[in-house]
Amino acid sequence: MVDPAFGSVFASPEKFVKALYRDLLRREPDEPGRNAYLEQLGEGLSRLDVIRTFLLSPEYEARARSDEEFVSDLYIAVFQRMPVEGVDDVKEWTETVRSAGRAAAIERFMAAPEVVALYEACDSFLSSSSPYGSAGIVFRGGRIILRNSTGGGHVPLEVTRENWPVLKKYLELIELRLVVEQIEPHLNGRAD
Repeated sequence: MVDPAFGSVFASPEKFVKALYRDLLRREPDEPGRNAYLEQLGEGLSRLDVIRTFLLSPEYEARARSDEEFVSDLYIAVFQRMPVEGVDDVKEWTETVRSAGRAAAIERFMAAPEVVALYEACDSFLSSSSPYGSAGIVFRGGRIILRNSTGGGHVPLEVTRENWPVLKKYLELIELRLVVEQIEPHLNGRAD
């Protein structure tokens, strides 16, 4: 059973919402608010929409975060990690916030290819109405499938050359290098 890091993009809806309250609002979720977000996720609201709602909420705005802190919070909310100096475009995103405003910066950030790919993978991998279950890798007929057992079924995600860079980066972030080591030879045609 693979249990992602608390607050991970691939975490259960409950852990995802709780992490946003803690990371962005710096408090534990209140029951009515938590239940409302869980209900909305269960009805199909995307995780990116929930993140957007938190970042544009009056409670978050009242924290009076600087533009640089806002960009860090954006990385924390979307990728569940702090931005990495020299790797992530922190200065560029901070300038976008200053020139276009926070709402426009959020939209541009969430439209970035790596964000879209990660959350499409997340949507394929998880069932928002089921608790996080056990995960596995299936190698079948030249295809690589990640699967997550949720609520008695499997929600498969095919690993492709196109989505592999984002999935690999994420798996490494949540310290699932063993999964990377199992997939990479198959993806590159070097499997035993």
